[in-house]
Amino acid sequence: MNNFERFEKAVNFAAVDRVMTYDFIDNREVLQRYGGFDAKSTYCFEELVEINARALRSMGLDITRYIHDPLNHWMGSKIKNRIRFLGVDPDGWEVSQKVEDRLDFQTTIQESKEAGEKDAAAARI
Repeated sequence: MNNFERFEKAVNFAAVDRVMTYDFIDNREVLQRYGGFDAKSTYCFEELVEINARALRSMGLDITRYIHDPLNHWMGSKIKNRIRFLGVDPDGWEVSQKVEDRLDFQTTIQESKEAGEKDAAAARI
């Protein structure tokens, strides 16, 4: 059974020979390693489809919902559309994370882990 047949049967709730594997590939290194992507080259959409398909096949994935273009990331177009729609000025924008925020997050994770361990110990009693 090929992927098209497997997909067609699966969406019609018919039996298939195996579960299809799926992932959202959004990673330049994956495309370079498994798909042959070269950051120094330029590609048309059809070539990006081939590179993505080669990477998916090499990794053993059957399907994805996205063709990744490392030079034109999907988030960039979303930001541009929102800037245009909302009429905001992006000058001076920056992305950062305060060290205190990361420490608070790590503390929260540690506290959650400790609470889970206490719950597990109580359940064993």
